[in-house]
Amino acid sequence: MTLPTSGTLSLDAINTEFNLGRNLGAYRGVRWYKDDNSRGFFDNSATGNFPPIDFAEFYGKRKTIPVSPSDTTYYSSTTITVPFYNTIQVTVVAGTSGGGGSAGLAYNWVTGQWQAAGGSPGSPGGASSFASSSATYFYAGSDGSSSGTINAETTSNAPLKDVVITITVGAQGIGGAGGGQDPYKGAKGSDGSAGYVRVIIG
Repeated sequence: MTLPTSGTLSLDAINTEFNLGRNLGAYRGVRWYKDDNSRGFFDNSATGNFPPIDFAEFYGKRKTIPVSPSDTTYYSSTTITVPFYNTIQVTVVAGTSGGGGSAGLAYNWVTGQWQAAGGSPGSPGGASSFASSSATYFYAGSDGSSSGTINAETTSNAPLKDVVITITVGAQGIGGAGGGQDPYKGAKGSDGSAGYVRVIIG
């Protein structure tokens, strides 16, 4: 249970949460967490509150956080709320481009002959991303991908708990039209594949 953020704070309450006894010296260098998923260590520096540790260091702290591991792949755009975590592994894959249409034949009314006519290019796939309102953590443009790990301790702009993350999943590119005209119109190009975003909480 998280210790109170203000008001009276007793040694008994601190010991109940951390189970290290009533000697504050035993808490030097011990890891703490907060309800926003931030974490750190109680003062163990000769240039800080050493000795003793200041009671104020314990406000709003807790011994552990309840991380619930999960592995989810998103195939459509959505938003998620950041839970407690130690790491977030993310893979973003953009939509792939559509293929170009094949060439056909078009009738030339000037020459009275059928002549080659190229197909149209396919459209690009949509971009995929994993971002908050203040930071884009991972982004992949058409036909691309990006992956990595957000570490709650070492990533400088790691999102805190309850931050809303926007997951954008890129759409498939559409195949280009075939060139020419009936009865010699070329085939439409193949459509690309839609992207996805995989998120692993640990």
